[in-house]
Amino acid sequence: MKYDWKFKLDCVLKYNEGKRDFVPIGIKRDSFLPHVVALVKTFDDLYKAVDKYINYYNNERIKSKTTWMPPSKFREASMLSL
Repeated sequence: MKYDWKFKLDCVLKYNEGKRDFVPIGIKRDSFLPHVVALVKTFDDLYKAVDKYINYYNNERIKSKTTWMPPSKFREASMLSL
């Protein structure tokens, strides 16, 4: 069976809350839960990757516009010069 992404996200959120009442009618829980566990791993990996990129973007990347400093260091330096 194919489910839309909203249903999958809802299952992952309920699974993370400890609820197990999201199994669709007519589907055995034992056959459905492993798929949800795989989705949880996929979503967790996605969250980690996005968090890692945001950290890189805000704290590590350097640009000529910020005088070759990461944006966080540039903000600190500009606040000190005020």
